[in-house]
Amino acid sequence: MTSTAPSVAGHHGRLSQLWTTIFSDTPGLIWTLLVFNTMPFFGGSVLPIPTLIGKVLPMGALLVAFWLALAWNSSQLIRPSVILTLFSLLALAALVSSVRLDAGPGALWRCTRLILFIATLWLLTPAWREPLALVRAHLRACLAVQALIVLGVLVTGGRSLRPRLVGAIWPMTWSQVAQFGAIGTGLVVALWLTGEVSGRTVRLIVPGSLVIAFLAHSRTALFGLIAGLLVAAGTAYLGSRRAGRFLGGMAVVAAAGAFLASPLVLAWLQRGQTTEGIAQLSGRTVVWDNLLAQPRTLEQRVFGHGLSDKGFEGRPIDNAWLAVYHEQGYLGLAIFLAVFVVLLFSLVSARPSPSRTVAAFLLTYLAVVSYTEVGFGDASPHLLMAVLAAALLVRPGGAEP
Repeated sequence: MTSTAPSVAGHHGRLSQLWTTIFSDTPGLIWTLLVFNTMPFFGGSVLPIPTLIGKVLPMGALLVAFWLALAWNSSQLIRPSVILTLFSLLALAALVSSVRLDAGPGALWRCTRLILFIATLWLLTPAWREPLALVRAHLRACLAVQALIVLGVLVTGGRSLRPRLVGAIWPMTWSQVAQFGAIGTGLVVALWLTGEVSGRTVRLIVPGSLVIAFLAHSRTALFGLIAGLLVAAGTAYLGSRRAGRFLGGMAVVAAAGAFLASPLVLAWLQRGQTTEGIAQLSGRTVVWDNLLAQPRTLEQRVFGHGLSDKGFEGRPIDNAWLAVYHEQGYLGLAIFLAVFVVLLFSLVSARPSPSRTVAAFLLTYLAVVSYTEVGFGDASPHLLMAVLAAALLVRPGGAEP
């Protein structure tokens, strides 16, 4: 009896210590669950995952994230946030436009998910005191997804590489794959520019993330990554020798690429498309023209058709601004524009810091990809990264500009 009691006590002690360790990083766990929630399951996994289970898991992750946020922020204290207020208004606009069911009953389901998503982010605002911890949580989530993508390549014997890299275990399009590669690269480099991570970390993470982004063959993600890193390095230039060396290195690489490998670069950018296909942005402009030409009532122009699958006439919209206009009307567009204006003003007025550099990368990347990607008006990685940028730009006193 005397020997059993200490062992039982020790066992319970280890469990208590493990729970304390997990619970101490609850904000990071919640953020990871929110990232997972933005990865919808469209079927086609190489594993025998039923479609119903695949669809339930991301929603279950959101419910768990909300429950954990309530438990972690038991007093339900929140800090004021202009960005989250704007996104809350966007959710309200989505609800107003969706109750008419122009986009079908699924619109109300999407609204429920968006409202729960934003409510979880409100409960997480006390964690904005240490925004770089949320950045590291987002980076860890990106790396975990990248590992899953690489594992899918191995499991399929390379079939998921052709013609462009896609997710095989958890089904993902090449644009989603490219986004995780680009964001993983950008966050690490932005942290390195301000001395938050070592060169060894850059060498361990960046090559693999870049390879994933390139194999997914998304021009949008590549342009967003380059533009984001240039702006991030520019914001850190005066206070960081690394930023100066990085800008110089990018200039040398660009010059060498233009001189030595321009045919390969052009071939990669063209992706075998004709001049007409490139001019139409792979057919996107045709969809945009048809969407804008669709007759709409005054109510539809102001409030939109409601949250949908981000498609029009059976084809993806692939433009954040037009998707918001189609689903939430002029009201949604005004709120969406206000989000970017507030974030830009916050960035310009923020003091030089690692947080500002990372936020500069995120905001620039989001601005670039908004031209050919959707998701800002719904629970999505883009909305999550916009909120992360807002958290990084909170002033030391605790208020947003």
